[in-house]
Amino acid sequence: MKKGRGGRPGLIGFRKPCEAARKTCFGKRLDHPPKDSYSSSYVRQAASLLWMKEALVANNLFVSYDLHKPDKNYEAVIKAIKEQGGWAKVQFSLFYLTTTKTAEQVCEAVWAAMDSNDSLIVVDTTNNKAVWQNLTPEVSKYIRDNWNSR
Repeated sequence: MKKGRGGRPGLIGFRKPCEAARKTCFGKRLDHPPKDSYSSSYVRQAASLLWMKEALVANNLFVSYDLHKPDKNYEAVIKAIKEQGGWAKVQFSLFYLTTTKTAEQVCEAVWAAMDSNDSLIVVDTTNNKAVWQNLTPEVSKYIRDNWNSR
């Protein structure tokens, strides 16, 4: 095994993340994990790279909604969906998103633009999760009972 500085095992080609990548991710400031929570600089650097990898990985989400009468505010809901990340309109009320946000975060943001009688489901295909609002109890139970979460 290749030895790093001080005789410790090291990684071949291990480099600190570049300053530009560390500063921003999709236009947002990134802060490293607290340095005092790690015992050595080697562990700190490895943890920092793992943290950055997680911050840079986009989630694949599908967002589907139904707007019910009396107030159908399609513009506000579509705007809320498009603000969550990269998007493609798959069908009339189904969007595909690539975003660093979680399904829970997207569901909360989109639900804020909807009425209490509307329904919404966000499916995270990257992490095999689903979050929803105002689905019928039967549908909610069926999803919970049959979801193959690993």
